[in-house]
Amino acid sequence: MGLETAFRELEMKLMQLHEVVCALQMFIQDRPTKGATILVEQLEDKAIDSLSPLEEAAVSLRKLLQTPGFEGRSAAARNVLLRVHEGVDEFAQKYRNELFAYENIGSLEQLSTERGREWPSWCKVVREAIEACAVPLDAVHKAIRACWREGTDGTLVINPMRRSSYQVEIGSLN
Repeated sequence: MGLETAFRELEMKLMQLHEVVCALQMFIQDRPTKGATILVEQLEDKAIDSLSPLEEAAVSLRKLLQTPGFEGRSAAARNVLLRVHEGVDEFAQKYRNELFAYENIGSLEQLSTERGREWPSWCKVVREAIEACAVPLDAVHKAIRACWREGTDGTLVINPMRRSSYQVEIGSLN
């Protein structure tokens, strides 16, 4: 595949995830005008907050991809990939614990049955939009793994106390 190709694929998958989360945010904001609830405000805040680590990851990745000859600077590529990986993991944790949390989905179901008119359809759209984030998130994780595979030469750098680094051949630990 090649390192640059793997990074470009990751960039595309990251953008797709960002678009799905932005759509979720838009669906939440497009709530019925009557009878706003605390749940709606909380979901909106959580959706906005979850975008931050994705945006930071995308900026880091974009800067790297705009740097000529980045493939020759594997340390820089690894550092960016680590920041992207951490940002995606932060998003995944916020998604799992704050957006896709059982209590939120249950509260949407309850709101759907308690309120009339537009609320049931709004709740259904928001629940589906929350669920729709899972597939592109999985694709981003897969793209990250591909980048790690392409970006390593069969060695793992271990830095136990940040004083020095040791390279260990992967597979020689058995």
